[in-house]
Amino acid sequence: MKNILILNIFYSFFAIALAGDMYTYQQDSLQYSDQTGDYLLHDLRQEFSDLNRLSKMLTGRLNELLIEDRSKFEFYQNELEYSSKDTNDTKVEIHLESTSRPFTSKALYNNLINSIERYNSSAPSPARMGQCHKWSREFKNDANTSIKIRSMGKLLTALSLGVTSQYLSTGKEIDLKNWILSQENRSVTLSKIFYESLLLNNGDIYLSSLTIENVLSRYWRAKNRESLELTQKLSSITTILNDSGDIFGSWYHLWGMMTYGMCYGSAKSYLMGAIETIGSHFSYSFAPEPQQDYINEMAGPVGAKLAKTIDNLGHSDSVKLVGLDFPKKSFNYLKATLEGDELHLKSNFKKLRYCHLLINTYDQHGARLHRDFYLFKTIPSKSYIKFKIEDALSTQKIHVALDKCFTESI
Repeated sequence: MKNILILNIFYSFFAIALAGDMYTYQQDSLQYSDQTGDYLLHDLRQEFSDLNRLSKMLTGRLNELLIEDRSKFEFYQNELEYSSKDTNDTKVEIHLESTSRPFTSKALYNNLINSIERYNSSAPSPARMGQCHKWSREFKNDANTSIKIRSMGKLLTALSLGVTSQYLSTGKEIDLKNWILSQENRSVTLSKIFYESLLLNNGDIYLSSLTIENVLSRYWRAKNRESLELTQKLSSITTILNDSGDIFGSWYHLWGMMTYGMCYGSAKSYLMGAIETIGSHFSYSFAPEPQQDYINEMAGPVGAKLAKTIDNLGHSDSVKLVGLDFPKKSFNYLKATLEGDELHLKSNFKKLRYCHLLINTYDQHGARLHRDFYLFKTIPSKSYIKFKIEDALSTQKIHVALDKCFTESI
């Protein structure tokens, strides 16, 4: 017995040495049991728990960490394809978003169910939940590993590090990415991509959700990720009010939480969404993220509901395609420019009255410079309303959250 244990330990270290380091490790196919990957993922989780790293995250210095990480996760750099859109780092980003919820959990659930029913209408066998990833038996029984990491589970550990594309490959990521890149700009919706992923994964809803998450998570650390050709294909799923915003982030968070909810259930995913929201607020100097906060809150329980009801759907002879309830009208609703030390805002449609605005400005490192709150402002459609921006020369990003402008959902 002792000799067998020694051989297992020797095998683990030998296999890890052949596989490369924890930053460059890459599964080449779907593997539900991967002892080598488990140990590397364990070490990566421990390294990311470093106190210096945690200190930077809790003090709003996530951008510093991303710069450090890009030099370590450099394997994906030659995969990056940018659109012709300006990627100049010196250009000030202006993000406008409404505090109104972009869609209900019921609307999201119905649209994804519609994708499943569409798949079932022509597939030889109906869609199914599938098997969630777990630690290998050898790793799980190894008392020398961290009990905290073992208890987290492999899926949560990989999701928390943003490395599911490396450690939880489905083998269908390249096919799905190629499909996305073949679509028109802003035409890929949640229901369309889920249906396409179902086709690639033979109706396994867990692997279908994970494949989408993997395509996105592979590039979440990328510089100027909103200008990626991949991101340009995605539709806006939040109430972004101008022509720029964190479209990538909303998609990435939604599919990550959805995948987690499928495997861990509604209660745990809701709690994890709340933890993710708190962590995100610390990482970004408590910048308001009403859209992303809502997605973190509701996507996990929707994933759990899909997993719970999938077996009751069966075959469907006819499918009624339901329209998305998502706020397509909000995208590019407002125009924003920075003119010297003034932020100029106007509506591209009708005049907006009684707006409450929270304006945050940030420097190149992501640290907040100023926060200003304005009540009962009118945003005109034929001229601009102007707001003074302090330290405009040091400002790299302006985030504006608008509340009470819209009397009805947009």
